[in-house]
Formats: sequence, C-alpha cells, structure tokens
Amino acid sequence: MEMVAKADVFVENQRPGLLKELGLGYEDMQAVNPGIIYASISGFGQDGPYASKPAFDMTIAAISGLMSLNGLEGTVPTKTGAAFSDFLSGIYMALGITAAVRKRELTGEGAHIEVGMLDSTISVLDAFIPQYKLTGKEPARCGNRRAGFAPANVFEVQNGYIYIAGSFQTQWEALAKLMGREDLITDPRFVTNVERKRNEVELEAIVTEWTSIRSSAEAVALLERAAIPCAPVKSLGEMIDDEHVQARKSIITCDYPGIGEYPMAANPIRFVGMERDVVRAPLLGEHNEEVLSDLMSYTPEQVKALMDEGVL
Repeated sequence: MEMVAKADVFVENQRPGLLKELGLGYEDMQAVNPGIIYASISGFGQDGPYASKPAFDMTIAAISGLMSLNGLEGTVPTKTGAAFSDFLSGIYMALGITAAVRKRELTGEGAHIEVGMLDSTISVLDAFIPQYKLTGKEPARCGNRRAGFAPANVFEVQNGYIYIAGSFQTQWEALAKLMGREDLITDPRFVTNVERKRNEVELEAIVTEWTSIRSSAEAVALLERAAIPCAPVKSLGEMIDDEHVQARKSIITCDYPGIGEYPMAANPIRFVGMERDVVRAPLLGEHNEEVLSDLMSYTPEQVKALMDEGVL
C-alpha cells in the first residue's frame, strides 16, 4: 500500500475477488490513492456466471466460437497456432490504461478498468456475429478459403505454396488474363462471384494448373504486377530471414541472463524519431532494491529485512 500511494497504475491478473479478500481491492487502493488506475485482466471478466472459472488461451478459443471457425469443413474445430486470446486481452488492457491515464489528466479521477479474455476474443469475430444473427446459419469452416469470395485460397507452386486472393471482379478478371484464360471471364461458371463460389473446386483446379509450373517468386512477381493480392506462404524461419522483416528490425535480440542472445518480436508500435535501445524484460524481483530505495526511500537494511522475511 505504501507503493500504491505513489503509483499510477496497478495491474493484476488474479481470480476475480481474490485481491479484495486480501484487502487489496480497488476500493482499498482508492482509499490510499484516489487517482490509482486499477487494471484487472481475467478469463471471463469480473462478473457473470463464468467469472470464477479458470481460463487458458485454448479454452477461450473453444468457448468463444473462434475454434468453431477454424479448420476445414467436416474436420474437427481447430485452435489458432499462436496464443491469440492471451495477447489480445493484454493489448486491449494497454489501450484501456492509456485512456484511463488521459481521463485522469482531465478529471483527476482514477478508474477501475477490466478486460476479459472471452470478451476480447468475441470482439474480433466481426461479421460472423451479424451473419449468424441475421441468417440463423452457423458459418461453415472453410479452411484457407473465404466464405464469400473465389478464388481465394492457398495454391501449390514448385517450391511451396502461395496465397491468392482474387476476391473482387476486377482482380478475378486480371487473374484470368494473366493466366491466358480470358475465356473464363465470360464462362457461365465463373462470370460472377456467386457462380465462381458455386464452382470453386473447378476454378481452383484451373488456377493450380497455372501456379504449379512456376516458382513462388515467379508467380508472386507476375501476380503483383497485375495488382492481384497474393503472398508466399512462408515458414517461421523464412519470415525471420525476410528482407523486409530484417530492414524493419521486426525481430530483435537482447542479452538475457543465463541464456545469452535472446530473439524476440519487436514492439510493433514505432515512435518515429524516438528510437531507443532494446530493453529486455526484467527477471522476477530484479529491480526490488532499486524500486524500494528510489521510489520508497527504503534503506538497504529495510530491503534486507524484507528479503530475510520472505516478503521479497
């Protein structure tokens, strides 16, 4: 509480209600610091029937409906490769804290803000929600295809795969011309997007004939010149070595104790003209003495006593 009196933000990721039971709830801290911004992240939010349930990224993917959208039709629902919900809830909380700090600058008032992993994941299901509510139909799992457009899929090339998104009419017509198949533009099977989607398997076979005899670099270069959205499907290693990723310094390294050079993704938020050196995340308790002596004016003896007592 001595630290809270001097703090701007308190962030917690505990079971809802636990800190209140320990005398560390928002009201407790507000009494010490009326301007405190109390930020709570949990799986299901601070209230509601599921509030006390434990949560992991993959269980949130399951209960949010996200998993039901991933994979191929007729196969099992599939989780995302990365910990989508974990990161998303942290990003939303950072945005909420920023807004709360600005509010305090204007009003002098602190705030209790809370983010749930489930709410965060539901927020990015975008058009799927009105689609279901307005039609009553569950979205089908369509793998790498797009639910309403064709051709849009992963296509095989000589050395891997590329993604082509010829979603709009102009893009489809440009693709047909590029393939030397202008006849397809007036073909009744492909004349409109509705027809292309209905005859998607046949259409994809035709596109594959064109891509499969070309390398990834050749196919992408031709598609890009024709203004057709596309990209090579890269492995993680290929992404890390990519010239654009290297130029942007999107992957950085820091010297991490006990490990050495530790690679990690850079902060995607860039403050132009305000670049700074890479600062690694601290070890647990690494800055205890610094914080307590500088912020709290504790003496070395007081810090040692806290360590001896097991508080730190």
